[in-house]
Amino acid sequence: MVNIPSELKQEYPFSSHFSSMKNHKLHYIDEGSGDAILMVHGNPTWSFFYRNLAKHFSKNFRVVVPDHLGCGLSDKPQDYEYTLKNHIDNLEKLVLELGLTNITLVLHDWGGAIGMGLATRNPQLIKKNCCYEYGRIHFRRNSGKNKYSKKSNRRMVYSIF
Repeated sequence: MVNIPSELKQEYPFSSHFSSMKNHKLHYIDEGSGDAILMVHGNPTWSFFYRNLAKHFSKNFRVVVPDHLGCGLSDKPQDYEYTLKNHIDNLEKLVLELGLTNITLVLHDWGGAIGMGLATRNPQLIKKNCCYEYGRIHFRRNSGKNKYSKKSNRRMVYSIF
């Protein structure tokens, strides 16, 4: 397991939490209270990427930021299949474990595909989303609030506020 060097503690002052994912530990931070903001990082970053946003938004919201398996403070198993499906499964398991609802997603890079996978499976849990620098992931807004489909040929980005 990786530990935060003492000189970075001021930059990354969060308590570490862990969830078990197929016998591996997935690290996440869980700060603040209120409606949930779930920040999903890209590759090869980790929760440190969102540290300033987490500090700011945790004053008024519950901010959850996981480190994907293989990244940051999570386990880095050599025998694990690092597929999109497995990352979506892990994120979904964490969200359900924590009982998150009314979620605002903040998605970056590879986290866009992972977060939109979660939103496609569980549209009832998602309130808003903000995707940025997420490549060529296509989705559209279906009838009904916050229901997403992979069947679109156009890209939409929604704002947090």
